[in-house]
Amino acid sequence: MTDYIARNTRRLRALKGLNQGEVAEKAGISRNAYRAIETGAAEPRVSNLQKIADVLGASVLDLVREVPKLNSLRFRSRKSMTAQQQAEGADIATRVAIWLKDFTEIEELLREQKKSRIKPLRGASKTPRQQAEEARQILGIDRDKPIADICDELESAGVKLCLISMNSPVFFGLSVGPEDNGPAIAVNVRKDIPVERRIFSAAHELGHLVLHPGSYDGDIRDEQFDEPEEQAADAFAGYFLMPKDAFEAKWVEYRGLHFFDRIMKVKRYFQVSYKTVFRRLSDMGQLDKSAWAQFHNYYHMKCGKKLSAKDEPYPVERELGPEPYPLRDPDFYEDRLSALVRQALEKDLISMSRAAEILGIPLEGMRRRINSWSLAH
Repeated sequence: MTDYIARNTRRLRALKGLNQGEVAEKAGISRNAYRAIETGAAEPRVSNLQKIADVLGASVLDLVREVPKLNSLRFRSRKSMTAQQQAEGADIATRVAIWLKDFTEIEELLREQKKSRIKPLRGASKTPRQQAEEARQILGIDRDKPIADICDELESAGVKLCLISMNSPVFFGLSVGPEDNGPAIAVNVRKDIPVERRIFSAAHELGHLVLHPGSYDGDIRDEQFDEPEEQAADAFAGYFLMPKDAFEAKWVEYRGLHFFDRIMKVKRYFQVSYKTVFRRLSDMGQLDKSAWAQFHNYYHMKCGKKLSAKDEPYPVERELGPEPYPLRDPDFYEDRLSALVRQALEKDLISMSRAAEILGIPLEGMRRRINSWSLAH
């Protein structure tokens, strides 16, 4: 247990941005005693463990629990990470490792292991379009239809899906290979991240799973070291979500609309970002040089504000009616782990508190969920 405590205290201290002396002082113990805990040279008394947990904003369970190491993790940051962001990345990886361990255990408990249909796509000469079409075929998705619920499609294909809200500027998504009971994909569902971005992140990570199986080395690093792979996964995601023929058919179908509304209509149909639509049109050589500026100017005129780099445009009105543009949270839910937890609860295989722990919700929230199950059979 001393090894677990040592690893967890180091990780949580780094996440808090504290040094060993600061934790020791706040916890009211000597620096030498705290250093011995972090190095695994000594096991702390329960009273000291509680003091350290309080300083680190954690529970005693957080300090003593076993955290499996993910050897087939692929976690790339969009930009160079500070020491604090590195600590945040390590914490995210830890949370995903615990989630994956819980998921695997409940599958085994219920004997409900699901075989994955995800497999590496061979053939470096294939284009992203061809690779995305092949992936759709493997997953049984119609080659010309929009993906109504990517979470459903991934879980049906045997991908474990972790939706985690993290206040980190470097994390949008990561994936775990089959060697660690995957494949699994984790997506940041923080409230200010549009659903379109979450969908694209899931498709991007799927791209890595099928295109770059050799890149799952357990390291957390800046994506500039793997830029060609990141670009390939982006291109794959674009064609996976927006098949070429289907996109071109819709683009022609909406040709009578204002350019802005045409972009928005296509975006809504395929559940992608407006930037993904722009990128496709650019790849097709269909964009006028002034298109980007004109789009932003029209947004400003219509919405009364400028469109920032992080925004998804959601105008109040449009020519086709008052329906709002933004996608909503129900478009991006995981279902399988929740269903397994309910099954285990109803068979008295786990407690309510364990169910809440697995799903990452408060005990009172778990009670409300259980009560809601009686509303329909």
